[in-house]
Amino acid sequence: MRVFKSALAAVALTTLLLLSGLSAEAATFTFSSSDPGQGVFLNDNDVRLFPFTVTETFAQLTISTDSYLNEAFLGFDPTLALYTNTGAAATDLLVVGSISQNADPELGLGDDFVEVVVPAGNYLLALTQYDNTPFDADSDATTFLGEGFQFNNPVNPPEPDYTNPGGTERFVDLTGATRNGSFRVTVVTVAVPEASSAVLALPGLFALVGIAVRRRNMAKGN
Repeated sequence: MRVFKSALAAVALTTLLLLSGLSAEAATFTFSSSDPGQGVFLNDNDVRLFPFTVTETFAQLTISTDSYLNEAFLGFDPTLALYTNTGAAATDLLVVGSISQNADPELGLGDDFVEVVVPAGNYLLALTQYDNTPFDADSDATTFLGEGFQFNNPVNPPEPDYTNPGGTERFVDLTGATRNGSFRVTVVTVAVPEASSAVLALPGLFALVGIAVRRRNMAKGN
């Protein structure tokens, strides 16, 4: 079971209350393994990075996958992580996704989502398989993209078969089912018109979102 979902939900609800009544325009785009130049994951510890830019002063991002539960994909159990994008190794983590509502309540299997309000700037969305979550090499309060991920980082040997060590199959989920390397991510951006009450509340929202790192109650001990 993944935790901290309630914290992220509280952030989303608070943001909605702050911004209710304000007019906004939404844009939607997708990243998919069927897109030219993308392709499927080949190993358990693969990482796919999707850069994008927010041009509005503030925008609400709703980012989700549907490739685990969608029978047209039957892809791996995904994890989303959103980073600022400074073009350097110091690119730091904003938030890690939570399990979607359409999930197995016992094992925590399912698609992933992120909801957060961000200022204008460049961002990187990282897609990995659970539980190849962002790695904090020096165990400090800040996690950078350059520190890598749990099974693909500069400190430890890479583990391309961590869901089935020593086996030939990849993308084995917690039920023992073998999935595949397909994925699809949808990003919805909604421009948030400037409002003094919303802007003043944003630092607190970021502080809460920053701790929303999901974990699953699993025997692997990771």
